[in-house]
Amino acid sequence: MAIDARAAAAIIVESANEATAEKAAMEGLAAPQALAVSPGAFCDIWKTAKPALNAAATILAFIAPRIAGVLRGLIKIGDQLAAELCN
Repeated sequence: MAIDARAAAAIIVESANEATAEKAAMEGLAAPQALAVSPGAFCDIWKTAKPALNAAATILAFIAPRIAGVLRGLIKIGDQLAAELCN
């Protein structure tokens, strides 16, 4: 199955929207407005998510190196998406 950059970015934005809505529901709050599924939304998410993902990969390297490696691979894919879709 081939996924182009726009489709991959859409999957990430949709997942971020779902996670945000789930957290709001757990806290008994109204779900915030979902981000539009667009390359721009991915770019905004990636700017804030990448540092946190790198930190998580660093921590995981001590307790679960294989999982840290998988996460680092996913970060590389995110960087490729950002290089293609973001200015």
